[in-house]
Amino acid sequence: MSSKLLFVASALTLLAALASIILLEGMYDVNRYNWEQHLSLEEWNRAWRARRDLYQWSGLCLFLVACAFAAAGAWLRNRRLTRG
Repeated sequence: MSSKLLFVASALTLLAALASIILLEGMYDVNRYNWEQHLSLEEWNRAWRARRDLYQWSGLCLFLVACAFAAAGAWLRNRRLTRG
C-alpha cells in the first residue's frame, strides 16, 4: 500500500472524527424544548447520554485510526527513502 494512500485515508478519517465532534457539540444544547413531552426526563436523559457517548467513542476511535494510518504512512515513506 502506498504511503500517499495511507495519508489520504488518515485525512479522511480525521474529517470523519471532526464530523463526530461537531455532532457531539450539538448534543450539549440541552433545554426543555429538546425532548418530547410524552417522555419522562429520565428516559430522555438516558437516550441522550447513550447518543452522546456514541459520538464520543466514535470520535475517539476515528482519531486513533487516523493516527495509525498516518504512522503507517510515515513508516512506509521513511522505509522507502532510507532503502535507497
